[in-house]
Amino acid sequence: MIYPPQISFIPVNVALTRFIEAGGGFFAHYPYWYLGTTPFNYLTGPVVPGFMVVFHKIFPFLTLFDIAYLLIIASFIIGALGWGLLAREISGKKSYFLIVTLITLVLPWRFVNAVGLGEVSAILAGALTPWVLLVFAKSNKQKAISKKFLLAFLVFALLLLVNTTASIPVILGLLILGIVSKEWQRGLKRAVMIIIVGWVLTLWWYTPTFWLTIFGAPSIGGKSLVMAFVSLFNLLRGFVPVILALFVVWWRIHPKSLYSKFALFWFVIFGSMTLFRFMADPDFWIDWTAWFEEVEVGLVLLLTIIFKNWPILSLKIDKIYIFYFLCSIYLVGGWVLVFTNHNFWMPRISIEETAEYRIAKELEKIITPSDTVFLSGSTVFWLNSLVDIKQVRGGRDEVSVNRGWRQITWNIRESDNIADTIKQMKDLKIKYIVVHGFESREFYHDFNNPNKFDEINGLHEVYKEFGDVIYKIN
Repeated sequence: MIYPPQISFIPVNVALTRFIEAGGGFFAHYPYWYLGTTPFNYLTGPVVPGFMVVFHKIFPFLTLFDIAYLLIIASFIIGALGWGLLAREISGKKSYFLIVTLITLVLPWRFVNAVGLGEVSAILAGALTPWVLLVFAKSNKQKAISKKFLLAFLVFALLLLVNTTASIPVILGLLILGIVSKEWQRGLKRAVMIIIVGWVLTLWWYTPTFWLTIFGAPSIGGKSLVMAFVSLFNLLRGFVPVILALFVVWWRIHPKSLYSKFALFWFVIFGSMTLFRFMADPDFWIDWTAWFEEVEVGLVLLLTIIFKNWPILSLKIDKIYIFYFLCSIYLVGGWVLVFTNHNFWMPRISIEETAEYRIAKELEKIITPSDTVFLSGSTVFWLNSLVDIKQVRGGRDEVSVNRGWRQITWNIRESDNIADTIKQMKDLKIKYIVVHGFESREFYHDFNNPNKFDEINGLHEVYKEFGDVIYKIN
């Protein structure tokens, strides 16, 4: 039996799979998150929970956490092979397959994200990304619509049915491949066609109202996708020198091959978006590292070809040694950081002493099926992977139908106005509230002033240990 680290999102997948195993419907409202207002098919695609349920029936001696890790390991390998095959396909060089595959397998952030931080459906969707691009690259070589092109529709639709949010890299990748192809107009039209048809094929699961919900959700620096693009436009005005510098680099290098164009575009786009998220909220590292794996992959793709174009190669230095040297600096430095912080990401064999487990089991003793609890931080993601208890928040905020909880939740955690806090809790009809104090072992420590709850009349302390307090609201 193996458990993920404290800040992993694997418990989100386990929670949703437990609901299906218990007889919950794929199109029913999920009762335990967001006050029971959000349909299950908004929270995840059908592929991962469906696979985990079937696999658990075949191998009942495995836990859902074990199955999640098996799926992650398979995705990790499948993704590396996909990037290697894509590199070989668009470069026309067999040696690129081995180089890209091997280096991708040992990328430090990619490994840590998969094993310690990521969510199963996002990891699997990321692994399918190069395969969608590979099928498109093969089909785009032919002028006529072929079976490979039709296959691209299905593979992209499959990726969407795994995870919609993780489809952003593959959508950008398709557009890049279309634009940098020899006949860019035909390539771009086909890329757009794959995106549209693949999306239509998933409308039986993701309804139009789902997309309206997700586009209006605060997902980038606390802003909706639409408002984030407006902010990005304003931000880019101050980045004119940087953009000009990129054009100078492009003009100096002037990549001619499909591979080099794709690699440069991929790296610059995801590097820029990572920088944008970082500047929006530097402290919110989980947000701005969301595309860091794509940045790593782009770096690998560039390193395999950049030595043919960089001016330093006019020196009498063997290219292969420069390649090994630069790769070694990043990989060795990255893995040193990984191992020195192993407690942060390493899976565990026991969670009984964790704040998340203790809180879940204590709530299970005192809460009735009709009660709702307010939690914040890592306990939100872990709670329903262990017990069936209704809570205000959940594991995928951007798709929640009831938006009223967002501001109320922020006020409960951050506001010093006690009267306002009482009103907020009554509005949500909360029966219990879990507060993590400054000494709590919970990771995020979301509560700005946890001591204020001691001053609220009508709160009865029913549990207090290791800095965690459970209050009953009378």
